[in-house]
Amino acid sequence: MARTATWLVTAPVLLAAAAPAHADRFHALVEYACDRAGDTLAITYSGAYDEAGEARKAARGEDAWDPWDLLEIVDDEQGTRVTEIREVERTCPLSDARYRVVVRGAPGNGNILGRCGATASAQVRVWRGTELVFDEALEKDCHGGEPLVTAIELRPGAPPRVTRTPPLAFYR
Repeated sequence: MARTATWLVTAPVLLAAAAPAHADRFHALVEYACDRAGDTLAITYSGAYDEAGEARKAARGEDAWDPWDLLEIVDDEQGTRVTEIREVERTCPLSDARYRVVVRGAPGNGNILGRCGATASAQVRVWRGTELVFDEALEKDCHGGEPLVTAIELRPGAPPRVTRTPPLAFYR
């Protein structure tokens, strides 16, 4: 009887230890859309876990970027670190001005093994003509709990409309 009870306790532990580990991986994308007919410029930041995120990344067009793709990372005797930050630029002519958008990689930490080093986001800057109308990182400190910028919409003659989402809602 004691032997059976021991097996009933031990078996689930052994089975759990033998199961392959599965780590959830979140895949984020920054997407740009210039709708000249609708007179609107939109930038969105969204993501999904595992296969769904990988599928979104595989199906993305030329105006969508994974923040990690905007970073050059080197792993050598000096450590695992960001050595270059890339940026992409787009222009969108709307009825009131030509808008210029710059999306730049924003590492959580230049040392990938350091605090927040496992996170990457993007810095977005938008000019209406020569006036800078938006300049902000989409995601702040990975431990700060601040809402993320998940959408920026620009229309002629109006300030940017910014949507912010709490981290727990973004990473669900």
